[in-house]
Amino acid sequence: MTINTTLINNITTLGGLANASNNFSNGILVSGGIIVLYIITIMVMLKYEQPLENSLAISSWSFFVVSAFFWFAKLVSIKMPLVFLIISAFSVLYLYASRQ
Repeated sequence: MTINTTLINNITTLGGLANASNNFSNGILVSGGIIVLYIITIMVMLKYEQPLENSLAISSWSFFVVSAFFWFAKLVSIKMPLVFLIISAFSVLYLYASRQ
């Protein structure tokens, strides 16, 4: 297997290396990091006795904003903010319906 290293020949900073590796992996590097942080945030909220639906609503809205910034920076695809927006919408709808 041959690896093309022409993408990293002129990189001088750590940020440039992260950007090149994200481009090489088609956005999987940043997307995976966002998903891991999302799961960690939910677990921390559950540790401090937040209900699951509250944790989902708060975390999904927060990570919708984060992933939207990363989408504007062209580091993730549009699917990432849309998924977090859908999770947030369903969580808020469930919270609204359960409190009626």
